[in-house]
Amino acid sequence: MPDGPTGLLALQLARARTHAPVLAFDKVASRLATAEKFGAVGVSPDADNVADVVAETTAGHGVDKVVEFTGRGPAFALAVSITRPGG
Repeated sequence: MPDGPTGLLALQLARARTHAPVLAFDKVASRLATAEKFGAVGVSPDADNVADVVAETTAGHGVDKVVEFTGRGPAFALAVSITRPGG
């Protein structure tokens, strides 16, 4: 979930609907910091340890749901790769 205005709105909705951790992905450090202020786990999609962060945060299961706003191929591929089977 990117952390521009639309992503931050989605983040707030997700936080209101679940007690599970909410991960926020963005390449801009200041946006990740803002997402973390809203209670998200901030993750840079360029980090080498994205899979490790997702696995640690989800107890190895992958995320249940993904909302992807950029429409870019690499972002969509990342979204698919971190989603649990059936998610």
